[in-house]
Parts: sequence; C-alpha cells; structure tokens
Amino acid sequence: LNVSLGPGTYGLVGPNGSGKTTLLRLLTGQLRPTLGRVRVLGQNPWNNASVLERIGYCPQEDGFPPYATAWEWVGFLLKLAGFPSREARRRTEAALEQVGLADVQHRRIAGYSRGMRQRLKLAQALAHDPELLILDEPFSGLDPIGRRQMIQLLRQRQQAGKGILIATHLLHDVEAAADAFLLICGG
Repeated sequence: LNVSLGPGTYGLVGPNGSGKTTLLRLLTGQLRPTLGRVRVLGQNPWNNASVLERIGYCPQEDGFPPYATAWEWVGFLLKLAGFPSREARRRTEAALEQVGLADVQHRRIAGYSRGMRQRLKLAQALAHDPELLILDEPFSGLDPIGRRQMIQLLRQRQQAGKGILIATHLLHDVEAAADAFLLICGG
C-alpha cells in the first residue's frame, strides 16, 4: 500500500478482517511494520512521541477503567500527555461538551451505554486538538442522532484544516463523512 493524504476526511473501507485495524495500528505506532515503512506526518510513528502527540486515536475497542468517570478519564489522559492541571480541566470539559457528554461527565463509565462509551472514545481522541484523527469504527453503537452529531463534529474539524481517517466496513458512514475513500480488501 502506498498512499499519501493531505488535509481532509478520508475513509478506509473494507470487510471485516481485511486489514483496516492493522493498518491503523501501524499508523498509530502500536505495531511495527515487518516489511516496508510507515510515515505519518512525515515521520515514523513507531515509538515516536513527537508524532503520537499530534495524532488523536479512537480505537475500536473500549479500554476504560469502569470505576472512573468520563471527566476523570479524559483529564487523566491529558495530564499523562503533559498538560498542566488547569489546561487539562479546560480541555476535558470542552471535549466532553463537543461530544455531548457534558451532562453525564461525572457518572461512572461502567454505567454508560455503548453509544456513550463511543462518544467518550471520540472525546479522548479530540481533547488535545490533534492535527490528525484516526478513527476505527467511530459510529459503532451510535443512534441516528449521535451519528449526525459526530459527522457534524468531524466536518467542523475538517473545515479547521485537520486531517481525519475513518476506518469502517459500512460505506454509508464514509459517504456521509468523507471526501474520498480507499477500499482495502484481503489485507
């Protein structure tokens, strides 16, 4: 695969098992390529903090501590990324507001619906205002209103000059949110 993407929103479409998540894990530095090379924002993402701090990643799987609240979780991630406490609080509140979780930000994540957990994954990806968002099945579990709100949020980011890569096996999600798409089939 050889692809170069500029600012905008792009879809990565393919059936289950086609390699979408593997590619995203290569792009986010979670996997090291065994063949070839990977460049994100002009650099190798593997073990490279200067690249990873410029990326926001919304994984397919949940990885939240269920005892924490959304506010605690996003704030913790921002502090881990080096933001001072005051700035982490400000960004946490803004991100949770953006994704529609402001009213439930102090509830335990264990009590969240699947759609609420999906919104939280997007908030954690957005909170540090990355140049590039990499989203793995970001609309999974969202109701029609939530899907529309997320598409609007992604369009706002695109208009602000940010890059977005959305992986999904549902073409209609990509058609609603992306400018162009890449079909990946068979790994």
